[in-house]
Amino acid sequence: QFDGAVYRASFNPEGTQIVAGSSARDTKVKIWTVADGKTVKTFRHGEGITSAIFNPDGDRLVTGSSDGVVRVWDLESEDALEYEIVPGGKPESIEFDRSGNRLLIETLEGKVGIWDTESGFPVFDPINLEGDARFSVTGENVIFGGSDGILRLIDSETGEITQVGE
Repeated sequence: QFDGAVYRASFNPEGTQIVAGSSARDTKVKIWTVADGKTVKTFRHGEGITSAIFNPDGDRLVTGSSDGVVRVWDLESEDALEYEIVPGGKPESIEFDRSGNRLLIETLEGKVGIWDTESGFPVFDPINLEGDARFSVTGENVIFGGSDGILRLIDSETGEITQVGE
């Protein structure tokens, strides 16, 4: 149980574990087993948790916090924190592409960016757009529904934006 609202719970790829974090009053992220509900691991951030997701292989965990930091955790390492990403705002949504090589991060302040998961560096400078973004099945593009009513494609290699429709 957490001391605050729970956001963005997700399963590992095998469906055997669940990860979740809590809002501003509780700075913890926990992993539980589905079978018995026991806590497997606990991680901490500076403020409340906004996102928590396993990578497609299930050996890494990515968490976002209202402190403006995204953390990448190596679940097979004793020193679990692998690196941190500062996406230029409070991370609202985090998504892996299917390969697990890219990370799509959206912030509450309206920034959208893609980061390389091996290096932790941005593929291109985050773009100022407000709305909702998701990777395509292939990961080559990001579809972005803007709060301005415009649908856009973002090339996940270059950041080039193309408007969809007329």
